[in-house]
Amino acid sequence: MIIPFLIAGGDIQALLTAIVLAGAAFGVVWKWVLIPIHRAAKTIDRAAEASPTLLAISDQFKPNHGTSLRDVIDRIEAQQTRQDVRLDRQDEQLETIENKIDSFLRDRRPGGQRAADAE
Repeated sequence: MIIPFLIAGGDIQALLTAIVLAGAAFGVVWKWVLIPIHRAAKTIDRAAEASPTLLAISDQFKPNHGTSLRDVIDRIEAQQTRQDVRLDRQDEQLETIENKIDSFLRDRRPGGQRAADAE
């Protein structure tokens, strides 16, 4: 391509200027058009690959009557609530027993007799 141009008596400076301008135009197109399009395409590909995974994760946070993570968390919370109720009941029973023991010990005299027997 260059040889016929030179043989035809073309201006080498005009040819070099055209090559430089074409290279600069290609560089601008490369930097501001092709690279962003390539990055966007890679991002879309990654999103498409991640989409099934994200959907599967999202499904775990929706109750489905037993097998989802949400259902497991709900069961654990319900068990914890039942345990809290049991512990509260046991605390009340223990406090009642402690009060009875304290009352019994207060009613006892040092000689082993009850205060009511001594009167």
